[in-house]
Amino acid sequence: MYADDTAIFVKPTRKGILALAELLTLFGKALGLKTNFQKSTIIPIRCEGLNLNEILAGSPTKISCFPTKYLGLTLTPLRLR
Repeated sequence: MYADDTAIFVKPTRKGILALAELLTLFGKALGLKTNFQKSTIIPIRCEGLNLNEILAGSPTKISCFPTKYLGLTLTPLRLR
């Protein structure tokens, strides 16, 4: 696993996002690494009806949407033919 090719799925709540950020920070401190949140991207899946701006308030990450590329492959919530 490389630091720049990890997909993490988390419950879309303020508490879940803060817990993930803390976990990544502690992981980085333990290994001498640092997560670059400015280069990270959040792609919501089935988050209709949620106020993502409120959930992600203060987070420096970008928000993107599908379709997107991950490791050179197109990702989409729809079934590919």
